[in-house]
Amino acid sequence: MGSVTNQQALVTYLTDKFSEQRAREMAQAIPTNQPITSLLQFYILSRMSADEFMQVEPDLTVSTNSFQEGLINVNTASEAVLACVPGIGWKKPGAS
Repeated sequence: MGSVTNQQALVTYLTDKFSEQRAREMAQAIPTNQPITSLLQFYILSRMSADEFMQVEPDLTVSTNSFQEGLINVNTASEAVLACVPGIGWKKPGAS
């Protein structure tokens, strides 16, 4: 989200979901000189309401080239997240 192209794409995407003015407010609140490393960080920096974030969260991803350690809630984590945990992986059909 740090480059101009990504910032413009973000504004375009948010404009499709919200008003143009609100989309610009959200995008301008996000600093372009630091990488966004999590959706939570994006949510906080963008100053979205919880309702606004719920509308866009399924479409957002954050990619990083670094390994992050942390805790996950195994009761609410997605399959993709659980597959990244050492010792847990995708179960192949027919495997025991």
